[in-house]
Amino acid sequence: MRLIVDFCATDKFEEINYRLKSTIRRAIAAVIDYESFELDAQVSVTLCDNAYIKNVNRDFRGKDRHTDV
Repeated sequence: MRLIVDFCATDKFEEINYRLKSTIRRAIAAVIDYESFELDAQVSVTLCDNAYIKNVNRDFRGKDRHTDV
């Protein structure tokens, strides 16, 4: 199984450092292992503030509010 994790951050966040990326990647890998998922996987992680995610929710989900995920 191959895991690809894409990272990005909005303007309000500094460059994502290696330690944070490694921690997030290990968490994703642990979930994939726990779920016995054996196919290749690609996961996108975006670090953003409430205003950004509120716009995403409004534009793509029709819900004009932020979420806590």
